[in-house]
Amino acid sequence: CHGADLAIPGIVRLSEAIFPRIPIALFTLKEELVALSRALMSSEQMLKGEHGLAAKTVRVIMPADAYPRLWKNADKQTIQVPS
Repeated sequence: CHGADLAIPGIVRLSEAIFPRIPIALFTLKEELVALSRALMSSEQMLKGEHGLAAKTVRVIMPADAYPRLWKNADKQTIQVPS
């Protein structure tokens, strides 16, 4: 919600018809629109890749305070990962 570009590890589900430089929409798992972005690689590259930027943010739609900004400020030792 703060305008960060989308990296491959942040992708959960994607369309098969993504190609570099086309406009794409980014959604949460709850299907809430987060941002409009421009693809930096194809959907095939996103599926095969393990790291790297997949999309460049063009316009953030979701309000910045909709979700907490945990990924940058959190202490890694305090984050509980479900098993």
